[in-house]
Amino acid sequence: MINASTKNLAVDMLLDLLKIYSPPRRERQAIEVLKKYAEELGYEYIEVDGAGNLIAGYGEGNTILASVGHIDTVPWEIPVKFDGYTVSGRGAVDAKGPLVAAFIGFALAKDMIDRKRFKVYAIAAVDEEGDSLGAKHLLKSGFRADGLIVSEPSNGNGVVVGYRGSMRIRIVCTGSGGHSSSYSEDSACEKLISIWQRLRSNYGVIDVKRNTASLLKLFCG
Repeated sequence: MINASTKNLAVDMLLDLLKIYSPPRRERQAIEVLKKYAEELGYEYIEVDGAGNLIAGYGEGNTILASVGHIDTVPWEIPVKFDGYTVSGRGAVDAKGPLVAAFIGFALAKDMIDRKRFKVYAIAAVDEEGDSLGAKHLLKSGFRADGLIVSEPSNGNGVVVGYRGSMRIRIVCTGSGGHSSSYSEDSACEKLISIWQRLRSNYGVIDVKRNTASLLKLFCG
């Protein structure tokens, strides 16, 4: 059972992070605030790595357990509000809320874990909404975990064992030049539209078990 002081800490921690605007490449201030909370929570070693990720941990075992969440948010600010029950603000769900839960949860588990057997990390990664520089740096630096929780929202009440990812594809078509007043049998724009229509017919479904396609940008000229 989580006591009132822990609940108050969670609210204060989340509100403090939400008040800091932290889009990709601008996370440093939020990282510093979270670092102070990690110290308060009793993590034994805390560092900010070369990419700007905050890594807090304890234990000295060979089996590594970790939680990784991201502290950056998509651009645009939303007023931070707390009505005594609900917290709102940019990043409350994606993903400062889950990040706070992970840092507090792993800290609470400290006295329940065999620290001679396990090494536990709570990680706040940067640039997830950008080019994932934080996650890439972790992998390049050799970080690996035997058990990993990704602190992302799911809208579910249980453990989520899979998550939809995305792959961006850029398609470039060429055609013959000409004046816009004349009909062209070799239009690059029409080629792009034709390709998208075929993609849409094959992948234009709402089904979590199937691949789907979304058109993000279309430039013709």
